[in-house]
Amino acid sequence: MDLSKAYDCLPHDLLIAKFEAYGIDKTGLNLLLDYLSNRKQRTKINSSYSDWYDIIRGVPQGSILGPLLFNLYVNDLFLFVERTQICNFADDNTIYSCDNNLNTILQDLQHDMKVLLNWFKINSMKPNPKKFQFMILGKAKREPILLKINLIEIKESSTVVLLGLTIDSCLTFKNHIDILCRNANYKLHALRRIRKYLSPGKAKILYNAFINSQFSYASIIWMFCRKTDYLKMEKVQYKGLKIVYNSNESYENLLLLSNEVSIHQKHLRQLATEVYKSLTNVSPEFIQPFFTIKDIPYNLRNRHILKLPRARSTFHGTNSVQFRACLMWNRLPLSLKESRSVLEFKKNMKRIINIDCSCMICG
Repeated sequence: MDLSKAYDCLPHDLLIAKFEAYGIDKTGLNLLLDYLSNRKQRTKINSSYSDWYDIIRGVPQGSILGPLLFNLYVNDLFLFVERTQICNFADDNTIYSCDNNLNTILQDLQHDMKVLLNWFKINSMKPNPKKFQFMILGKAKREPILLKINLIEIKESSTVVLLGLTIDSCLTFKNHIDILCRNANYKLHALRRIRKYLSPGKAKILYNAFINSQFSYASIIWMFCRKTDYLKMEKVQYKGLKIVYNSNESYENLLLLSNEVSIHQKHLRQLATEVYKSLTNVSPEFIQPFFTIKDIPYNLRNRHILKLPRARSTFHGTNSVQFRACLMWNRLPLSLKESRSVLEFKKNMKRIINIDCSCMICG
């Protein structure tokens, strides 16, 4: 559920009232009010200026306090969601529901959408229905569903874009990878044109910053996609390394030359790091229950064995991140698992050329 100009809509009087309700004392309230007050703005068109007007809404964007003030302002939103779950990132609010009955899901979504729309109205937030997205996960063939809430109509989509990640209804992530590869190829063309003016070191810095980095964004979510889609990404990396080093050597030789590994191996390293952070209580609390040490009554040489979640088939869990992560972790050497910090873990992991993995991509 998208909001329009969310950071600019917050009324200062209501923001201060919420802070008072949270228990901030008078001195703190006066300090915050002083921070927000006496700000003015005007408009310039060509050489003409409008009058100055006081800013009575919004928090300063680009400031350190701005996002914090906004998060505190919308904090009570979560108290009103009753039938669904909500994921919130700044002004991006996504509600979701799980059930075996589709009608139950639709009723729950409609109920809480009304609740949220009412909350937005009361709190002077402006929803943008044109950017609302609605998707049902699954392979069932049926006519697209139309959600109707008040005067708002939202048609079911086969894909949605959430925080820069393109999610399809079957969770193949093919669309997302196609977009990544297409964007990367555009940038590779630009890099090829300027490559003759750059040293290999500078070319590699540009390649890693603008091209290679996008394959690491949220990769844990989509890393166990189809092998054909991974081959597309590896092909892009091969093209990039050929441009950087101005060489037509094999992909394997260029990886050695650049001290790099394949994209899938990078993703496996990221996943192993997340498991380590979870087991050492460094990761967010909601991730930690995904990985639990198996309770073994007798002493083993490798005592950091994770409990595998139940899974019967690819459709029923064997290709899930949780299952694959536990399987991969159990194959890692004990010396790596016993690293004393995240930094040491990452450093030790670089000594492993390839992490042992049994997924379809590695097979």
